[in-house]
Amino acid sequence: MKLYTGVVENRADPLKLGRCQVRIVGLHTEQKTLLPTNDLPWAFPMQPVTSAAMNGIGHAPIGPVEGTWVIIFFR
Repeated sequence: MKLYTGVVENRADPLKLGRCQVRIVGLHTEQKTLLPTNDLPWAFPMQPVTSAAMNGIGHAPIGPVEGTWVIIFFR
C-alpha cells in the first residue's frame, strides 16, 4: 500500500456523507487554475468525524477542516 499526503480543500459534501476533497501532493497539481477544488475526488476520512485534526480545535462534530493535512491511500 502506498501512502500519500494531502490537504483538505473542501468539506461541503453534497451527499452529506462526511467526505472531503483533498489535494494530494505529487499527484495533483498545486495550480488551482489547472485543477480546481471542485474537480478533486471525494475522500472518506478514517479519523473520527468528531475531530478537526488541526490547531488544537479538539473534538466537535465538524470533522477535518479546510487546511488540515491528511494521509491518503487508495482502496
